[in-house]
Amino acid sequence: MQDELHVPTSTQEVMQDELHVPTSTQEVMQDELHVLTYTQEVMQDQLRVPTST
Repeated sequence: MQDELHVPTSTQEVMQDELHVPTSTQEVMQDELHVLTYTQEVMQDQLRVPTST
């Protein structure tokens, strides 16, 4: 019976792990946002080039 009681606990641990996934997904999304900002900067640089030419 103690073993059966321990199952919910390990299930809870698994749920906590699943809860941690969104956090890492958020981090990935933040990285994608960094890429977007960087892409914008590159586009701005390309816009500057014609002006200097």
